[in-house]
Amino acid sequence: RNVRLRVAYDGARFFGWQRQDGFTSVQESLEDALLAATGERAVVHGAGRTDTGVHALGQVAHVHVATRLDDDRLRHALNALTPAGVTIDRLETCRADFHARFDARSKRYAYVVATGRFEPPFAPGRCHWVKWPLDMERMRAAARELVGRHDFRAFGNTGSPRPSTVRTLQHLRVVTRRRGFGFVVQADGFLYNMVRNIAGTLIEPAEAS
Repeated sequence: RNVRLRVAYDGARFFGWQRQDGFTSVQESLEDALLAATGERAVVHGAGRTDTGVHALGQVAHVHVATRLDDDRLRHALNALTPAGVTIDRLETCRADFHARFDARSKRYAYVVATGRFEPPFAPGRCHWVKWPLDMERMRAAARELVGRHDFRAFGNTGSPRPSTVRTLQHLRVVTRRRGFGFVVQADGFLYNMVRNIAGTLIEPAEAS
């Protein structure tokens, strides 16, 4: 049967989602856990391929399995066998032709920025730190210009060739908190490092006096 998973993981512990020789990935960890739990070798397909250091709260994936374990027992078995830093918080049998990548309607990222005179202890690997004041209204105005369907070639880095660099940015919100803020970006797809580059581009004009 085809099962859909919702996975959360600490990206600092892995070299991205995609399996690659010589480096520990989230995909490899899930596939190894499945092999240990059921004796089956199968490919776990993710909705997206996060980069090294990128965390996930709800990465959707799917895999075809032949095990007789029901959904709940399979979820518990996999969670007992995955390494620290990755958890399957939902697993359910879905329609046979569901595909995590091709059925995804959108993808959402949050880029967190801490502000303050002194660097917070949790900043490395968790957020970007800015120690000077920022013009939030200027930042929001610049963010509005990016919403819609555009060619985002300038915001993508080389390393993952794509047939097209046109994407639809469905929303880009600047959410403020007491000691910082976050960019919440949702689109039909992203280029390599696109969210990081958007964040840097929006922070720069906000620094101007």
